[in-house]
Amino acid sequence: MVSTAENQQHTKNAEAMENAASNSATHTQVVTGKGNGEADHASAILPAMEQFVWLVRKIKNPALLVRLLRCEGVSLPESTATKTNKAKGVLAPPVREQVYQSVAMTPDLTRQRLERVAERIELLDNDYGRQAVLSFYDEHSPKDADVLARQGDVHGRALHLYLDQEYPDKESPNSTRFLQAEHTQLICRHWKSENYSSHYCGPLGATPLLDDAAKESLKRRILELFPKAPPNEIVIEQFKRYGKTSPSALEQNGKEAKDVLDTLTVTFNGAETHYPCVEHGEVVNHDVPSALSIKFSRDPTTGALSVFSDDREARRDLAAIYRDVVLAGDGAIKDMPILEFDLSVFGTPEVIKKLNNDCIPGISSIKIQHLRIASMEDRRFLDEANHKEIIQSLAHPLTIGMDRRETRDIYTIARERFHLNDLTGYAIQQIKLQIRIGNQPFRKAHNVITQLTLPNGFNDQSKTEDDRKLVLAQLERLGLIRRF
Repeated sequence: MVSTAENQQHTKNAEAMENAASNSATHTQVVTGKGNGEADHASAILPAMEQFVWLVRKIKNPALLVRLLRCEGVSLPESTATKTNKAKGVLAPPVREQVYQSVAMTPDLTRQRLERVAERIELLDNDYGRQAVLSFYDEHSPKDADVLARQGDVHGRALHLYLDQEYPDKESPNSTRFLQAEHTQLICRHWKSENYSSHYCGPLGATPLLDDAAKESLKRRILELFPKAPPNEIVIEQFKRYGKTSPSALEQNGKEAKDVLDTLTVTFNGAETHYPCVEHGEVVNHDVPSALSIKFSRDPTTGALSVFSDDREARRDLAAIYRDVVLAGDGAIKDMPILEFDLSVFGTPEVIKKLNNDCIPGISSIKIQHLRIASMEDRRFLDEANHKEIIQSLAHPLTIGMDRRETRDIYTIARERFHLNDLTGYAIQQIKLQIRIGNQPFRKAHNVITQLTLPNGFNDQSKTEDDRKLVLAQLERLGLIRRF
């Protein structure tokens, strides 16, 4: 087996270059469509398969993609299958378009399953996920070695483990490496402070499809916030996600439920990637443009709007742009309340009973992994510039965490290890919960990590859409969500 130490050393030396290569090879393809269009017309052909589309665009071992489609009962035309199997890297847009056309003709249930598979693979595309996947590879196995030989193919590595698990052959029976990689990633994120979206509450109703005029208006408003973005290299993609109750219900009714999530992604070359590379016997540093994505997710039935951008300060303005351009709103941005969290209930151990008794259907248990508390203090300072005395609030934070093998609850640890018998005098700034999700139509029971940071930090970027909606409903039940 490939040792963890070897993997870490390999990651330090090569991951930056792999990331940059992936960004320049895949994201650049995304943003080189002509005008407002996409190079492969994916959102028009598969409007409800955003994650699968990204998998097809990113994977550098397309033969694995052919195997996945064949195992799921998708028939590709012989010419398309041949081109896909022979491809040495990412697929060219015309070939991708032929793959989309074939998938579009499959039953709803097949498309739903492919989308969920692609979503789980996408969630392993981060530092912890890549390292977790690599740790389960055996360099002495010919099949594993062939996949490892393709530099930078993080999606192919994860897909290979998934196929060996779900569709094993005689050489790898009863493989659970993909599940183990997901679990390992979860453990590695135990102490990680994660990215999150900002959440707003907007008007109800269906999200209209954007026409060319709306896309131009959206581009113009985005460029006002990001003036350095190239105006002719912006791609706007709109997808829908359809929910359902169960596979059997879908088969009986022949239609999907009304549970819909609308997503809109605006991608442009608004960032730079820096990586070193050995060329002609010397180390050369490369600075290349890379794609920056802004993602909007909206639930028409509740009006909930999630906005993700690396620029957190711009999220409220981005929410206003979405409301004005996409939803044709005309009010002030204050008309879209922001979703925030109230964590005061975690000041006492009584919350444990609430967590045990108020689990909604689909969630079997909730465990507190860590609390970040702060002792607040008002102190007088002399403002030397204005020669005035001012009062400032100081926060002295303390994180109370627990090992994943710990059997005591977090409040017992606070009492026995930190001598904190009462937390009511402290401000609760952050909590991290381990939530056990029950069996789902396309996935077995599993754990998810939910981190809440005041005022509105929720790590939804590390969850599937099914898990995210379920967790939000659970937070509503617990009374942790408030809107301003």
